[in-house]
Amino acid sequence: METVVNRGFRREGVNETCPCDTLIDAARNVWRSNNVAGFTKGEAEEATRLMAEDYIVSTVVEETRQRNGGRGKSICFVTGVPGAGKTLVGLNVSVALQNVGASMLSGNGPLVSVLTAALKRDLNKYKKQLKTATNEISVESIIRGAYGYKKEIFEKRLDYHVGEGTVSLKDNAELSSQHVLIFDEAQRAWNKAKMIRPGQSGKKYWQEEKFPFSEPGLLLWDMNQCDWGVFVCLVGGGQEIHTGEAGICEWLRTLEETPELRDWHVYMSDEFKGEVYNSKDGSGKTIEEYRTIFEAQNRLTISKDLHLTACQRSNRTEKVSDFVEQLLNCNADACRTLYNNEIKGKYKIYLTRDVEKAKAKLRERKAETLNKGFVDGQNDEEVRIGMLMSSKAARMRPLGYEIKKESQYKDKVPSWFLDSDDTVVSSDFLEIALNEFFVQGLELDLAAVMWDADLRYNEQNNEWDYFDFNDRYWSAVDKGEQELKRSYMKNAYRVLLTRARIGMVIVVPYGSQVDKTRAPELYDGTYNYLKSLGLEDI
Repeated sequence: METVVNRGFRREGVNETCPCDTLIDAARNVWRSNNVAGFTKGEAEEATRLMAEDYIVSTVVEETRQRNGGRGKSICFVTGVPGAGKTLVGLNVSVALQNVGASMLSGNGPLVSVLTAALKRDLNKYKKQLKTATNEISVESIIRGAYGYKKEIFEKRLDYHVGEGTVSLKDNAELSSQHVLIFDEAQRAWNKAKMIRPGQSGKKYWQEEKFPFSEPGLLLWDMNQCDWGVFVCLVGGGQEIHTGEAGICEWLRTLEETPELRDWHVYMSDEFKGEVYNSKDGSGKTIEEYRTIFEAQNRLTISKDLHLTACQRSNRTEKVSDFVEQLLNCNADACRTLYNNEIKGKYKIYLTRDVEKAKAKLRERKAETLNKGFVDGQNDEEVRIGMLMSSKAARMRPLGYEIKKESQYKDKVPSWFLDSDDTVVSSDFLEIALNEFFVQGLELDLAAVMWDADLRYNEQNNEWDYFDFNDRYWSAVDKGEQELKRSYMKNAYRVLLTRARIGMVIVVPYGSQVDKTRAPELYDGTYNYLKSLGLEDI
């Protein structure tokens, strides 16, 4: 078993002129540099993240342990803008609470594989120092894949009565040793229909319609068997990107409708509301309606500490995520104001129709960043650049970039994020573009986002049009019954446009006069819209 060292909870005396660590570097620093909470390098904006960590560890956990005669249960929702540090909160809390049993769960396979690979690479590099270390903990206990944890529930604790649709605790069940579970990207947890699909559990009975649980229902049932427990949901607004993702209201529905969970206490911030977080569940209730119910039942605590207000992905400006939101909502005036007044001088967003110019700009900006000393103590391979495109970007092949499915490419993702630029699979080599499924929850320093004809700006209606490609032509994804799919496609671009910490290049191709699947008119509207926002054309 790989081990790492936990020696403390806070680091002081860091340089305020440097950008935040990447998530990968931050994870390394947790164990290598005795840094568990203070991942960032002295940015004032880190205060809200540290407050969230302290509130969970010192308030939520302690209150829960004292509630109901030592058998209290709580759920805690941590919200924030993209890049605010929600995943870092999860990692920090997981390490800080190892003494009581804590793990961060993620259904994001690439995130788990990249962080685990980064940590194990460092363990091999620093194994001599670790041989004399004390208070060792396992890498696998810090962050775990949600799939593996669910299998453990079925194998060791849950007895499902086939054909009856009921469950019970197995005889001589081995209860979970984890009193604190942190679920990353909780809005992406599976609904019941996804849970009973063949192959998701290795158990045939998951295919039964009578099976009672969504993914939130299963995980909360499991924690409810412990004497006390805290479940922390890290919530990204507008981040659902795949069919079968239940949305955050599924957690609230489960808490409200399951009799066995009626004594659970709920912690959330007053910002946990509105369209960006709300997703309709089966009963049609919103977060606001659930909040009213929990307040009436005296099982709700509101704390401002549970909302992260500052974007840590880009320490130069926390307005980038606001800009992306306005861009995707087609609010051009608001975009121009934000970019000119808040962003332009701190975080450069370039626009081009030539992918080779985009690659050249990334290399130029990387060299400039290193020469100016913006990335303190890092060498070339630790300043990451890379190419991104959506999973529906079907006509980037003529430009040299092919859609990669997770099943085809998942083993290469750690190398893409971690290897140096002399490796062709490295992001820095700029030969492979990853999509939203590979990069959600992770980040680069500088990125080029290639914008295909799957999402097109409609100049006449001031809205986005959505398209699928079927190997012959693009077909429109209509409103109405396909609105959820359109939402996922829009969210994909939200993910891609918020991955870079220092700056980005948006590439809208010219298209081709002789290829109807890449006709210039498929791209011109999007390019004109983005150019109207004041982005620098290269």
